[in-house]
Amino acid sequence: MSEPDNTDPSLQTPVPSTLMGAAVSFATSMARFAASGFKTVDEPLHQLRMSHCQPCGYRNDSQCSLCRCFIAKKAWLPHEDCPIGRWPC
Repeated sequence: MSEPDNTDPSLQTPVPSTLMGAAVSFATSMARFAASGFKTVDEPLHQLRMSHCQPCGYRNDSQCSLCRCFIAKKAWLPHEDCPIGRWPC
């Protein structure tokens, strides 16, 4: 019998999304965006989110290498969050 894994999940290395996973996530996000009446966050929150992404090691130019999003676009959506929890609510 194997012992349970007691590793803290916050210390585990995040796994990048597959292309199919990113496509499904995008479609779901756009449906939620439309259902919200196309609401976006205000400019100060958008800039704060972007400032959390700027030094991130998972940032690859304008795209997140984990969720494959285009960061500047995703940062406008109030129902979205950072895959490693860097964005404030």
